[in-house]
Amino acid sequence: MLLAMEPDAWWAQDLKPLETSYPYRIELPRPDACGLLLYSRLPLVATQVQDLLQRGVPSVRTRLHLPSGRQVDFFGIHPTPPIPDNYPDGVGLRGMALDKVADLVRANALPTIVAGDFNEVSWSGTITQLTRVALLRDVSREHGFYNTFDARSHLARWPLDHFFGSPQWRVVELRRLPDQGIDQFPLYIELALSAE
Repeated sequence: MLLAMEPDAWWAQDLKPLETSYPYRIELPRPDACGLLLYSRLPLVATQVQDLLQRGVPSVRTRLHLPSGRQVDFFGIHPTPPIPDNYPDGVGLRGMALDKVADLVRANALPTIVAGDFNEVSWSGTITQLTRVALLRDVSREHGFYNTFDARSHLARWPLDHFFGSPQWRVVELRRLPDQGIDQFPLYIELALSAE
């Protein structure tokens, strides 16, 4: 799967060649840094696009159908950044959005992955609350922090992009990929689903 956060129409057009390798897609490009693209080699079932408390800031919840016949839930989320001048409607809502995700995950019996640009560092109270309430493992805490923002700065960088998984997942590999000329580094993760 490939999850792209904050894509506009240019990014969506530039990623079109991936359609042959990733036939299942959710494309929500936007000009305001709230877009989302999800490309998958696995069939997507029961897909929902949700605005978690804030109109115009989409998140995706979908079920992935694995070749083994098993299904897993995937959440791709992107709460607005804590910049009141740019996102005045989002002040104070980031934590509420993640609480909503935590409630959805906790009510779910399927193996689950939650990924995205959280605009929060791994050690924040909001992220700690998400992992505690949803019973998710914070991959960053277990495999090292990867500073993904700001790729343009060599002085100040923060881990704002995260992967969380339910206990059935094992991390095979996690690494930060090279700079792509944007403000955040991409992350790569390979996960294995246990037989239980």
